Amino acid sequence: DEKGFNILDFAGLCEVTGIKKDKNYLLQLGQQLEALDEVEYCSLEPVKFPAPPGFFASSTPDLSNRQGYRTANPGVDVDYAWSVGAMGQGIQISDIEYSWGQLDHEEFVNQDIEYGSSHNANQFEDHGIAVMGILVGVEDNNLGIKGTAPKAVGRVFSEIQGRAAAIINATQNSKAGDIILLEMQTGGPDGKLAPPDLTQSVWDAVKAATDAGIIVVSAAGNGNANLDAPAYTAYRNRGDNGCIMVG
Repeated sequence: DEKGFNILDFAGLCEVTGIKKDKNYLLQLGQQLEALDEVEYCSLEPVKFPAPPGFFASSTPDLSNRQGYRTANPGVDVDYAWSVGAMGQGIQISDIEYSWGQLDHEEFVNQDIEYGSSHNANQFEDHGIAVMGILVGVEDNNLGIKGTAPKAVGRVFSEIQGRAAAIINATQNSKAGDIILLEMQTGGPDGKLAPPDLTQSVWDAVKAATDAGIIVVSAAGNGNANLDAPAYTAYRNRGDNGCIMVG
């Protein structure tokens, strides 16, 4: 007896699992057990408990009407791709940045998303989760948004152990036709944020990936840098490493 709670009161607590799942049968079984002198009461419980109130059904509204980029103009016409059956089947998309938080997010239920490397939790994870949602979020659960390629495999590789190393790691775990996404930026010679492959090792790793037939897509850097300026002459002189740069 500790603080008014006597654990011995629950010494006879047990769980009975019925082979037959018919609710009328289970109710009858419970009533028969309660007829025994040894049984105080029976209660019926579901095998799987419902989610906490508001967690799924009502917590997140349908936000797909805000996904303007899905349309033909000014978007990338995702809806047309879907209409011809192109939803990412057979393709792996590897996102490289810092962290992605919990991959059991409601947008990722039954989606094939895994960590390809260790990561730092709670480090810019909101951005990572948003990116993965845009890429491979559930196609139609009436919650939040619709992923652009919901049937693709999602893999996430953290840059905390080095950007070039992360790209090489993703390349080793990809096949020709798969996609590597570089969600990152670096400091440019003009003091602005620039594309990540301004760094030579990143440029070389990207070249190795594209030479292997992997599609590499990179953020332009969010810095409004003029890559035609003299400060970027050495960068331009490297030539084309095959990366698709998106501004």
